[in-house]
Amino acid sequence: MLKVFLLLTALIGVFGDTVDLGCNPGWYPNAGYCYLFNTNKRVTHQQAADECNNYLATLVRVESANEKMFIDTTIPQFTSDGFWTDMTDLRFDGTSTGTGVWEWGGYEKVNMSAIAWEKYPTNNPKDSCGAINIQGVFQNWRCDQRLGYICELDVGTDGGCPFGWMFGTDTCFYFSNTSDPSLLLSWTDAKAMCAAKVVGNVKGKLVTLDRPIDAAYIVNEMPEIANSTIMYWTGLTKTATAWAWDGGDPYNAGYFSWATEPDHINNNEHCAILKTDGKFSDQNCNRQMNFVCRLGTTTVNSDYYMGCNGWTRAGHKCYQIYDGPKSSWTDANSKCQSLSSRLLKVETLDERDWVEWQLTDESHPNVYWSGLNDRATEGTYRWADGALANSSLIRWNQEPNSWFGDEDCAGIRQDGNYNDRDCFLQAPAICEYTGSPCPTGWVTWAGTSTVCYYVTAVNQTFTWDEANTFCSKDMAQIGQMKPALLAVNSQAEQTFINNLLTKQALNPKSWWTGLNDVKNEGIWTYPDRSNLPPNMAVIPWNSEPNDKLGNKDCVMLAWSGRYIDINCKAKIGFICEKWPYGLNPNKASTRSLSSLLIALVVSVTFILH
Repeated sequence: MLKVFLLLTALIGVFGDTVDLGCNPGWYPNAGYCYLFNTNKRVTHQQAADECNNYLATLVRVESANEKMFIDTTIPQFTSDGFWTDMTDLRFDGTSTGTGVWEWGGYEKVNMSAIAWEKYPTNNPKDSCGAINIQGVFQNWRCDQRLGYICELDVGTDGGCPFGWMFGTDTCFYFSNTSDPSLLLSWTDAKAMCAAKVVGNVKGKLVTLDRPIDAAYIVNEMPEIANSTIMYWTGLTKTATAWAWDGGDPYNAGYFSWATEPDHINNNEHCAILKTDGKFSDQNCNRQMNFVCRLGTTTVNSDYYMGCNGWTRAGHKCYQIYDGPKSSWTDANSKCQSLSSRLLKVETLDERDWVEWQLTDESHPNVYWSGLNDRATEGTYRWADGALANSSLIRWNQEPNSWFGDEDCAGIRQDGNYNDRDCFLQAPAICEYTGSPCPTGWVTWAGTSTVCYYVTAVNQTFTWDEANTFCSKDMAQIGQMKPALLAVNSQAEQTFINNLLTKQALNPKSWWTGLNDVKNEGIWTYPDRSNLPPNMAVIPWNSEPNDKLGNKDCVMLAWSGRYIDINCKAKIGFICEKWPYGLNPNKASTRSLSSLLIALVVSVTFILH
């Protein structure tokens, strides 16, 4: 599971103050940036870059004395052989041979005075990726070495939640700091505290769990946030006739459970608290408790996680990996069904690889319930929905052994192997549901449900640099890999793009692609390294490029389907594309129909200077 937030750190909140936008819990702030030091996973350089992309961040770039001092003083808190940074000397054409010229992200020159090398980089051309150790000293390593990593996020690009709040489904949640006695409040004061936390013109409120997805999120996070004795005020209160959410949100008792409650002792318990086991209890409203606030759903992006409503999208499915609470297989299956989903069902090799990658995080439990079982017929494994399992997608590793003839339900382990277990054993679960092949308003590539295109007309034109920035930042969404300008890698994709553009209005007549030779004349590349090297066999140049006047370094795609090199400062339309979260683009050198590409085509008015 992609966890945008790690363990909740100290939460900051002052009564009556307006909330400032800042870093999410688990990230460290410094000079307008937020930093994540990750040691839970040991990954290659490219995998680290992909992980940071999932947060709309990049691998760290140490570009000033202030930033170096911050890194030097923060990094000793963590244990790792080293941390990947964004520095490499890889050739920009995508080969892994080092050039000796060190750059951030493959294009920005490194200020050598701002960093310290253990010894000047080794001359081994294979040691082409830069890492930093706990002494704050840089070293160059093979890019396939497995290390921790540091992500860096420009706070201005984060459209998520205010500092100290957690991004849940399509809203933000605030858990009061359990180590601060001043934040133990009565229900009325807690309500006022939440209302005093203002983002824009939106006030916070005591948490309401009026949707099953919110209830599932809160229950999943509670065990990680506080010890088992902590209790939090919620917005649930007893009116003259029944329990209801403060503010009038719909109340559905089926979304949560009471801890042998409500018992209404002495007829004086009219407010509800939430325990870390996810159960509610009625309490005297004057008791001093911690509390949970939430913001309205209008404050955050409703397309979070590509239409999965807070779950993690991979291809056409949405997933939620629950680290707790544990339950039997039957209860886990019922829980998934109550959320309009099902227990994990692995149907393709890509899906198997993706799930296994999610489980590599060392913070996860060792085993989760999947939908795999042979409850109906011993030895015949089916998924929870009754579909026969494809045995080639299941790794047993000396299982199943049906110990004592009593193991009919299968869990998936952290190493990706399955183990048949007693169905009454307690374990967390992985739920999934099949999302729409494309979000509302998007177009499906005929013949595949894993590619989506969105065509929109906007009254603006961009230079190539402006278009590249717009794709990678303005069109980005939390939890997904960043978009990039169009990079066509197959004839089938080019044919589809051509057909798509012929259906557009005659104006605009051309769009920027990512293809350029800005860095090295005559060596055509894409800004997104996952698309390198370009597949020049599918580019219909038709007497191009001609580099007339020696200043044509960027490539546009004409309405006719022709590629033409023009001046990068021309203002024309452009095409963005994006891989959805869940795909490892390094598994293949070219994108096929099964690559899970999502593309966004932005058509804008053509004005050629």
